[in-house]
Amino acid sequence: MLASVYGAFFFQKYRKTLPMEMEDFKPFLIWGLKAQWIYLAIAAVAEIFAGLGFGFIVLLFAVVPLCFKNPNVGTPIDPKKLKREAEEENEQWLAALGANPLDRAKAIEATFEQKSRTITASLFERWSDQSFQEGTPDVIHFIHFTVARSLAGMDFGQREALRFAEHLNSLANGQDLTYLRWRAALVWGDGAGKSQGAEWQALNGQDPIKDYMARKGLSVASVINAIAMHANEVKDDLKQPETLRAVCQEAFHAIGGAAA
Repeated sequence: MLASVYGAFFFQKYRKTLPMEMEDFKPFLIWGLKAQWIYLAIAAVAEIFAGLGFGFIVLLFAVVPLCFKNPNVGTPIDPKKLKREAEEENEQWLAALGANPLDRAKAIEATFEQKSRTITASLFERWSDQSFQEGTPDVIHFIHFTVARSLAGMDFGQREALRFAEHLNSLANGQDLTYLRWRAALVWGDGAGKSQGAEWQALNGQDPIKDYMARKGLSVASVINAIAMHANEVKDDLKQPETLRAVCQEAFHAIGGAAA
């Protein structure tokens, strides 16, 4: 029986439909037992009194739904809580790099020179599809996810773009959503990165991160292009801080050819 529930867990994990708190088998098992306890109990009794064959058939009725049920259904998701979690995760990332932008810049350069570290990125975003049709309510979407990717598995262009996204995010102290989006999109890498869990509302449950990236136009090519264009705009803007202009000047020379 446990093997069957683990099979459902493995299937959901493969489909990337599990929330972050169920990335391990134990919480999934607890949820599965609560969700399907009646069928599981009947299956256990059937195996004892009616034989393994009949018990297995009943077990299928218990386990198959666990392969497709959304563990979030019936559990209210608090977007404010998810936003705080994402902010804390990003604060921890910056703190691990250094106490100030200068120290973080040195750590970022060392990290990208080694090319061996796995980078993680967390993001929360909430938005509305505003409806202008009378009687049609707005659709509220939100997502909180964490993705990871090894620098060794990235090509030069993506790695350079991510390096500058890291510098920009550091200079903004993690407060600029655009830079946070760019980091997350490059680490996700059009699906090359690994999801470490996601919680969402009103997105495709088969692959909510992919759906989010598509809705926001965050393909790798689009993000590299956006960074190059942003660098071109900022590098000569004397109203911007000198450190930001210097980063953008270097970024433009390194990946400026990607700008359309």
